[in-house]
Amino acid sequence: MLTSILPKSYLGKGSVILAAAGILLNVVFMVLLALGDLGPGPVPLWIGAVSGIPVIAAFAAGVIGIIWSKERAILVYLGMALLVLLFVLGEVLFPH
Repeated sequence: MLTSILPKSYLGKGSVILAAAGILLNVVFMVLLALGDLGPGPVPLWIGAVSGIPVIAAFAAGVIGIIWSKERAILVYLGMALLVLLFVLGEVLFPH
């Protein structure tokens, strides 16, 4: 079976799109937190929880796509590895 760069199944495509959206939302949330001291008031923490939803959905769609749809696209594996790496780094660098 050939490995492609772009995903072929709907789950694979959804995983890549959700991973990109989750990373973008997390970057926006971090920028808002960094600018929180300069703005008119504190940044609501529910924005951080909302930015984590696409990340969890992307990981779940990637795993399901790999198992059920036999997805072998490089972007799906790369997206899942990046999400796991960011999660682990976030938990190690910023413990709560």
